[in-house]
Amino acid sequence: MKRKYSLKTENLLKRMDKVALRQEYVFNKDKIKTLIDKVYIFLKLDVPKVVFCKDITDERFARAAGVAGDAWAARAAGAARAAGAAGVAGVAGDAWAARAAWVAGDARAARAAGAARAAGVAGDAWVAGAARAAGVAGDAWVAGDAWVAGDAGAARAARAAGAARDAGAAGSDYDFDYFVFEHEYLQTHKGNKNDRKALKAYEFFFELKEAGMGYFAEQEGKLYVCPNPIVNLDSELKYHSETKPAIYWKDGLKLYYYHGVNVPEKFILTPNKLTKKDWSKETNAEVRRVIQERMGEDFVKKIGSKIIDTGSLGKLHEIKLPDDPEKIARYVEVKDSSTERRYFLRVPPTINKANEGVAWTFGLTEENYKPEEES
Repeated sequence: MKRKYSLKTENLLKRMDKVALRQEYVFNKDKIKTLIDKVYIFLKLDVPKVVFCKDITDERFARAAGVAGDAWAARAAGAARAAGAAGVAGVAGDAWAARAAWVAGDARAARAAGAARAAGVAGDAWVAGAARAAGVAGDAWVAGDAWVAGDAGAARAARAAGAARDAGAAGSDYDFDYFVFEHEYLQTHKGNKNDRKALKAYEFFFELKEAGMGYFAEQEGKLYVCPNPIVNLDSELKYHSETKPAIYWKDGLKLYYYHGVNVPEKFILTPNKLTKKDWSKETNAEVRRVIQERMGEDFVKKIGSKIIDTGSLGKLHEIKLPDDPEKIARYVEVKDSSTERRYFLRVPPTINKANEGVAWTFGLTEENYKPEEES
């Protein structure tokens, strides 16, 4: 597939991907402090005292984030509207000038998208609206869109620990779709001093990301800084790990996910200890499915099912659920011929035959399901 943006921008995306998905812990406090001094001086702001925190649950960090949250949200919403209006006017330079002026004047470049998302402003939506309405710098927008869509794999990881944003804090990768857009725009356009100033600010924050700064919140002249978490994703870019936390801070908060579903530590680290009670008491269908998958082939044994029908395509199991409105759950047991692994697929309690249940999983009746014709 032909690249639609410059090689330099492609390399920037790769660099972002490497940082967002790295598995080693990085938190270079000396470099972070030096870069914070540089960016505040560059934006002509009073340099704050830096306070390092181990993760986003640190009380000092949470307190600062909570106090600042409403103000950040208001600023972000205003900036979103301003950027959208400038874009509609069809003047890309002016749009970015307004953006850069707001960043420099409001003094906190990394807060924009983080605060907007925390407030439910839908940052990515207005970014797309403004850029597309402007009708300019098409390749630059394609490059920016690659970040938003997660083409490089980094965007999803960059959005880890949404709790930080919900609390009113900002991520150092706050608005990197803009960074990519601005970077590509200046590959083919002269731009103006505001474009170049904005790009320089973005570069500072990316260097902070590389040095390990993940989230920050400011209060009363102090900047509370948390490290990047280590993030693991599956092939669909969902938070996932079958052996360790999917998102975690060294010696700090650990978050467990299974193909995008947030689950307790037990599900990941000690799945052999999952019981029928864990499964039957769980009201969330997605979490219950994870319990079933983590139990593996021991599922029916642990749950205490009985076989009520055996057919040429598999077996039909029934499980008593006294506390469930349906009172029973039925599963068809099928075997993957290529791996010999057994799977248990839930079917409606009205299904009484194993073959009927297997056909139902394909959206067919027993009469219409012809597995020998499957390719």
